[in-house]
Amino acid sequence: MFGLAVFLIYGSTNSVVSERSGDIGSIYSRLNLYLTALNTFIRSPILGYGFGSETFYKASREHLTTIANVSDSYGTSLSVPHNELLHMLILMGIVGVVLYVSIFKQIYEASRKLYSYFVGIGNKWSEGVVFLWGAFLIYILNSLTCDFIFFSYLNSVNYLFAGVLTCNKSKFITV
Repeated sequence: MFGLAVFLIYGSTNSVVSERSGDIGSIYSRLNLYLTALNTFIRSPILGYGFGSETFYKASREHLTTIANVSDSYGTSLSVPHNELLHMLILMGIVGVVLYVSIFKQIYEASRKLYSYFVGIGNKWSEGVVFLWGAFLIYILNSLTCDFIFFSYLNSVNYLFAGVLTCNKSKFITV
């Protein structure tokens, strides 16, 4: 809600925001990238194409896909699909994505135990756990429109939060 308010106030006066939000080419580019990524993934679904900063760019050239009458040139301009899940599917296939998602599942399960522990002893740290859940949710939602795999700083912060959520609470908490 806050983001919408900021966009309405700031976006209406900022020419870059207004131009970017009204650019139909950006929408076409994303749709073509998503379809091309899916088409590329289907060609190597189990193990993917391997890691590398240009893996998607190289693998997708043979599998360009368009939607309706949109030129495939919209899908060739970028070297990543701008969707973390699609990018991981291309890099590591289903096997790698299952392992990747299992990391988030383990983080969530461990943090639920930590949250329950804090609530059980009446500790305010439970609010910190909720804050970190919010940070992870923002990370996951943003990954639907961005590729975070090569943003080492953001990933470092993300996995620092994961370490805090999954730590052995008995080593630092005194009741």
